[in-house]
Order: sequence, then structure tokens, then C-alpha cells
Amino acid sequence: MWGAGKFALIMALLLAALAAGGGDAEAQRRRGSRHDRHADDCRVPGCDWNEAEKHSGDAECCAASRPVICVYSFEIGRRHVYSQYLAPVDYSGVQYAISGRWSKAMPFAPRRAMMSFGARVAVFPTMFNPRKTASMMGVDVGFSWSMSAYWRTSRNFMFSIGGGPDLEAGGVALLKNSNNPAAPNLAASLAIDASAGWRGRIGRLPMEASYRIRMPLAGAFFMMGYGETYYELWVGNRTDLVHFGWPGNRQKVDSHLTLRLDFGKTAMELGYRFELNRAHANNQTYRFYSNAFTIGVIPGGLKLKSSKPRLP
Repeated sequence: MWGAGKFALIMALLLAALAAGGGDAEAQRRRGSRHDRHADDCRVPGCDWNEAEKHSGDAECCAASRPVICVYSFEIGRRHVYSQYLAPVDYSGVQYAISGRWSKAMPFAPRRAMMSFGARVAVFPTMFNPRKTASMMGVDVGFSWSMSAYWRTSRNFMFSIGGGPDLEAGGVALLKNSNNPAAPNLAASLAIDASAGWRGRIGRLPMEASYRIRMPLAGAFFMMGYGETYYELWVGNRTDLVHFGWPGNRQKVDSHLTLRLDFGKTAMELGYRFELNRAHANNQTYRFYSNAFTIGVIPGGLKLKSSKPRLP
């Protein structure tokens, strides 16, 4: 009898333990499902899942963490310049550039609005004419700010469209010239930008491919008069120097195709950038285009390995 009682007591304890374990597993499954829903909701620009899972609501989740996403890049490629003010032929040479882009989700619409700021410095120290009898040098500095609307069509595709101001300053110099040694490149405009992206894997390595394009719509730019010397500017001839810019007399396209590889705490960005800039005024043309290979680093990574991405 005592043996049967011990057996019944042991079985009762086992059943109670199994029931408690099943209840804990069910509660854990429900908590995991809730966290998965929050992870999906927080896959927005600058929203960190690790912070989001501490909260219980979508608004709290996406407002909890909106870090600034930084991309720092180095570029090397080739630039072709035609400045009718300096010379009637094309000059071409190697171009080097460094750039940075900072993005952050907005607090008023963290799942639909994103703010970005970009800066870039490009130098082309030696460019030659076709016969290599003269050389030209130059530098360009650009700043851009944009507010974009962002949305997802599925778990793998992302799109954005927006715009904002652009500032550009720089120029080229042909020191062989005595009267007209340099041609400035100064412009301010309102630009539109758009992007499309897709997430996938290369083997077991998470990746993100994207394409971004930016074009100015209206603004102002500086253009010297044909054959006008800087001495004439000094003595007061300053008419017809600043012109209203629109796609009819100033065209610019800045496009960037990138592939981002997520290694965990750091991500790498490989890309190709094509840039075209053309301005026409005062019966002369300033034009350049460049092709460059880019390589960049994203501190903090994309968080794609754990299926809890940091970026859209």
C-alpha cells in the first residue's frame, strides 16, 4: 500500500510539473509572438529592435530608439570636365572623394518619414587634355538635406521619395591661362531624390541592395561671362553672373548603386556612383561627369543577422 501511495504521489508531482512547464512554454510562446510583432513594426529607419522589445506598444516601440545611421565612404574613379570658359576641349583624370550620409527616423512618423543629411568632398588633382600638353585641377564640395517618405511593399522591398536643398561649391583651375585661370562652380537648388532597395542573402551573409538618385529642380547658379576676366569683376562689371537654374539650363544627376553586407557589429557598403552636372549660360557651357567605385563602413551594422534589422 505504501509503495502504491509513493507511486501515486510521484505521478501527481510529475503531472503538476508538466502542467507548469506547458503553461510556461505557452506564456513564452505568446511573449515571443508579441516580440515578433513589435520587431516587424519597428523595422523602420533608425529603430532598434533590442530597445523596442522593452516596450509594449507600436508608438512606444518606434519612438524608443531612433539612432542616427551613419555611412562613411571613400571613392575613386575618373572625371571628365569641359569648361568653355577655360578651354575648348575636354580634360580628364583621376578623382578621389570622401563622403558621409546620416539618416534618422522622424519622431512624428517614425514608420513613414526619414530625414537625411549628406556631405561630400571630391578632388581631382591632375586632369589632362587629349594631347596631354596642359593639365587642370579642381575640387568640389557638396551638402544636401532631405525629408523623405518611406514605405515597404513586402518584407524585402523598400521605397522612398522626398527632397530638400542642395549646396555646391568648387571649381576648376587651368594655371596655364593668365587672364582666366579658374572657373568657379557655385550653385544652390531644391532637389528631389528617390530610392529603392531589396534585402536578401549571399549564402548565409545578409545583404541589402539599393539604388538612390537625386536631381535638382530649381535654384540658382553662378556663371562668368564669356571671356570675362576677374579684373572686370573687380572694377564693377557684375551683371549676368547669377542665373535661375531649372532643367532647361542646368541638369544634374547623382546616382548611387550600393550593396551592403552585414557582418554583425559593422556593415560594409560597396557601390558605383555616376554623377553628371551641366550648366549653360552667357553663351558658354560648364559640364562634367564622373564614374567612381565606392567603399564604405556603417558603424553598428544593419542588424540583419538576427532578423531584427536596424535599417529599413
